[in-house]
Amino acid sequence: EGAIRGGRSVAVPLDGYYAVYAADRNGTLLRYSTIWIIGICGILTLRNNLNRSAAALQASERRFRMLIEQAPEGIVVFDAATNQVVDANAALERLFGCDRNELLQGGLERFYSMEQPDGRSAQDSMRENIQRVLSGERIKAEISIKSTDDRICLCELYLAILPSKQEKLIRGSFIDITERKHAEQELRHSYELMSYIIKHDTSALAVHDKDFKYLFVSERYLEDYKVKDREVIGKHHYDIFPDLPQKWRDVHLKALAGITSRAENDRYDREDGSVEWTTWECRPWYEASGEIGGFVVYTDVVTDQIKAEEQKLLLQQQLHQAQKMEAIGTLAGGIAHDFNNILAAIIGYTEIAREACVEESTIAKNLGKVLDAGQRAADLVRQILAFSRQAETESISIQPARIIQEAIKLLRPVLPSTIIIKEHLDT
Repeated sequence: EGAIRGGRSVAVPLDGYYAVYAADRNGTLLRYSTIWIIGICGILTLRNNLNRSAAALQASERRFRMLIEQAPEGIVVFDAATNQVVDANAALERLFGCDRNELLQGGLERFYSMEQPDGRSAQDSMRENIQRVLSGERIKAEISIKSTDDRICLCELYLAILPSKQEKLIRGSFIDITERKHAEQELRHSYELMSYIIKHDTSALAVHDKDFKYLFVSERYLEDYKVKDREVIGKHHYDIFPDLPQKWRDVHLKALAGITSRAENDRYDREDGSVEWTTWECRPWYEASGEIGGFVVYTDVVTDQIKAEEQKLLLQQQLHQAQKMEAIGTLAGGIAHDFNNILAAIIGYTEIAREACVEESTIAKNLGKVLDAGQRAADLVRQILAFSRQAETESISIQPARIIQEAIKLLRPVLPSTIIIKEHLDT
């Protein structure tokens, strides 16, 4: 059992198969070669594309890193979930006064000052800003930071969320505005100081821009031009004074062309009919660029000074008249003294001559009239001396009618015939 007792021989003709194989082998080889070549080319192309993409990505990252590092503002990326700084640039290192490794060891609240511009605590301010950013807002805020070297800086903070599925990354930009704030405060102080100085200037002073709108105005201006109860700042000058004469409009246009105009003791007619006298000047003012920014009007009401000068001139004329009268009185006094001496001789010799004459004679009567005339002349001399204050006066009772009659007798011979004297006296 199990011994081989015989065998079978099987023969298969393979020539036909070999013929088919030989005919198909070249096509199959060609197809596989084509596929292989295409695959190799695809692999090489894919590898080159991957290399180019990687190089472009690296170049983009380098450019991004360069932009971040060379940015003038401090830029930080931190994770809102862990409150951890993820990245920062060199400007932020300089702003906070520490290196990047120290920045990456914690959050940002350690650099916030205790007192914030909005009056809240650093924790409350930061917490609210982060919540608003996570809700999709882009935040702009002013914060106060304290660097490691105890510098207090006021910064503008811009916050925005970065696209990330796994992390809550927020980008923050810190811009140091400390110097700008100081400049703004100094500018505001300069503006307020200028406004204060102009407001309390003793002259009527107004500053206009090139659109004829009021920029500054003094209290004296508001009082002199009767607009104290109106808000003129920002208003057009011609809206405040719609009936302004063309003369002033021309002066304003000249100032905007760079020409300064002025006048002294200029007449100004008010709407109520009163007249004022003013001394004024209108000159241009210039911007920092050198361009004309508007014009300034200085006005002083000199009506009181004009009236005072007129009164002074009147007093001077009265003084000159008084001096002339005094000189005339002095002259009259001197003449009266000499004339009084002459009268004394006339009256004395007339009395001697009358005593030598027969009473009731014509000569005696004539000499009596001469004595009466001499006495009247002596009385007139005494009045002249009293007028010139060169003789002592005495208060006596008089009869005005008689004095007037005597004065008329003296005046008739010396007055022209064209002058008629009419007298109405109660005797």
